[in-house]
Amino acid sequence: MGHISYEKIKELPPMPQIAKKVIDLLEDPDFSFAELVRIISKDANITVAILKLANSAFYSPKNEIVNLTQAMSYLGVKAIKSLVISLSTKSLFNHGRVNLIDQKLWEHSVATAIMSRLIMLKVDKKLVEEAFLLGLIHDLGVSVMKMNIDNYDDILQEVFNEKLNLLDLENDRVGFNHAQVGSEVMKYWNMPELYQDVVLNHHTPENSENTSLVYVLYIANNVLKELGIGIGGYNENFTECLEKIGLDLENFEEIKVMFTEVYKSEKELFAI
Repeated sequence: MGHISYEKIKELPPMPQIAKKVIDLLEDPDFSFAELVRIISKDANITVAILKLANSAFYSPKNEIVNLTQAMSYLGVKAIKSLVISLSTKSLFNHGRVNLIDQKLWEHSVATAIMSRLIMLKVDKKLVEEAFLLGLIHDLGVSVMKMNIDNYDDILQEVFNEKLNLLDLENDRVGFNHAQVGSEVMKYWNMPELYQDVVLNHHTPENSENTSLVYVLYIANNVLKELGIGIGGYNENFTECLEKIGLDLENFEEIKVMFTEVYKSEKELFAI
């Protein structure tokens, strides 16, 4: 696993099966849409979530969408791919009994996905689905460390109680951090290099070449911690990064207002 010693990480989680099937199918340019519907319809939870999302303020359809085929045609293949990956990774965020920290981490991931999508709608519409998906999986490394490292729950508790910087504490106590582990998961799942890079640099955007994606994620991640959605401290100078993605404070305030409305109505869709 790269140049860092990860011997404490015994195993990386496999990509959830339904996500893998969807990605494999979509790699064929002549894939069958009917087959895609068939694969997804086998998972009742994901089917219901996609139907609810298609009818939500998040995607604002003109008429009610009543079945999966309609929902998938309306949302488009890119959105479906990111939703399936997102919704199927929820299981990696809670291991058996869900405690407050698990809940906060999942809530933060969902909120970051929604905020990243709203920011990216103003920055570059072509990257909206990537921004959403990266928002949802940016902290996957936290879950993997939680599964593998004995005293990691204590680190999370300390970060939560004292609003510390998680990355710094991980580097000090463990010798590597969740951004590095998350990037390894992306690699293990054969996700594009873009995902590996943005997950690796979501706390250090200046090290990435994927400027708009990494800064959108960085800003979303920090503003949500500022709003109290998540655990740990945040970088107070994050608004200085807005110009990197061509936004000003006024645009950003509008996005925050929009986020509050969307998040309130849509967080139930992700079963928070």
